[in-house]
Amino acid sequence: MNFLPAKRKRPKMMAPKEDAPIVCPGHCKHVRQTYECAALGRVMISPLGKVMEHHQCYGRMEGHHETTRGAGGGDDRVIPLCSLAHKNHHDGCKFVGLDQDAMATALWRASPHRIKYERALCRPDPHTKGN
Repeated sequence: MNFLPAKRKRPKMMAPKEDAPIVCPGHCKHVRQTYECAALGRVMISPLGKVMEHHQCYGRMEGHHETTRGAGGGDDRVIPLCSLAHKNHHDGCKFVGLDQDAMATALWRASPHRIKYERALCRPDPHTKGN
């Protein structure tokens, strides 16, 4: 008679969902260490609509997620901002001429970590449509 409990069966590993956010810390680090602040020299508009002077960088570089990770954004949607610009952006300021979507897409496509990520998951680039 066997008094030991049955062995626990491990669930099989599943591939990530197609619409799952991309998690690539290497790309975030690459963006922070390689590029200058995306808001450098741009005119800033306050939440009240007041035009402020050109942005001067202050602090360390940070990766700003275009769509926050909590809202389902991935690391492929990261642009470089200094600490001051990142804080101002989250306080509601806008930077004139800053196309976050286009910049994040270009940075992801140019990143050496994108290729490593896609090879590891056998997953094509989500930003190319049908190619």
